[in-house]
Amino acid sequence: PNFFSLTAPLFETANHGDRIATASRRMRGLLRTSVAQPSSSFVRSSGEQVIVDGRRRTRTRRRHLSTSARRKTKEVVISMGPPLPSKSIAHSRGTQNADATLSFWIDYACPFSAKMFKRMHEEVMPHYKGKNVRFEFYHQIQPWHVSSAIMHETAIAVAEVCGEDVFWQFSKELFEKRESFTDIYTFDVTRHDMTKDILKQCLLGQDEETFEKVRKYARLNKETKDKNGGTLVTQKLKFHVKLGRQLGIHVSPTCCLNGLICDTSSGWTLEEWTAFLDPHVS
Repeated sequence: PNFFSLTAPLFETANHGDRIATASRRMRGLLRTSVAQPSSSFVRSSGEQVIVDGRRRTRTRRRHLSTSARRKTKEVVISMGPPLPSKSIAHSRGTQNADATLSFWIDYACPFSAKMFKRMHEEVMPHYKGKNVRFEFYHQIQPWHVSSAIMHETAIAVAEVCGEDVFWQFSKELFEKRESFTDIYTFDVTRHDMTKDILKQCLLGQDEETFEKVRKYARLNKETKDKNGGTLVTQKLKFHVKLGRQLGIHVSPTCCLNGLICDTSSGWTLEEWTAFLDPHVS
């Protein structure tokens, strides 16, 4: 019930004192009406049933609990819906607490993303090393490229097992060899075989044990009861997809400066990138 629905009938009474008394009684009833769970320092006792705006409510009383009683109270666990990341999901480079953050959403299967990544990785990020700017890589899957999700999921598995430094080097290799995983070469290849081929070509300088561990993370997770549970890193991939949809990211590559989508081009030179970023980098 809202305030106006509760107070409107009060103004129909003639006597001012009656209006005040009636309002006080009705508001006390509202405060005692159970509409939410109480805090841990209160306990509710059962009470009488009342009707408020045509809906049945339980009128209750609260009494303070002592400190010792509060300690014995069971902790309440609240279900908060679908999983949420406990930290930033971005693959980042540069100053971690920088004032300026350039985020780029790119797809391993996209030639324009490959062009932008090359410029970023080889020229722009080295140019701003040690300066007040942070660069973030987000996975932007384009579902009409059959191999796109597999490439991104494999890359996340690499980051999970080998760390961020290896991830960036792996991404460099994968963008350079992306044509090997286009439709014409992969349309009839199984998911496991494609993952193995991606790792064989792009995960360089790692021993066999590490190679197999990454493959395990990128394989079907058979330990879950979910028949459509994906791999050990599918949830991380979902976070990127969910965030991209939330921000309205569609094309790849797309860049954001401090959270806002901005007009950039995969064809920009280093000079054009510095002209864009310098006004925002103190």
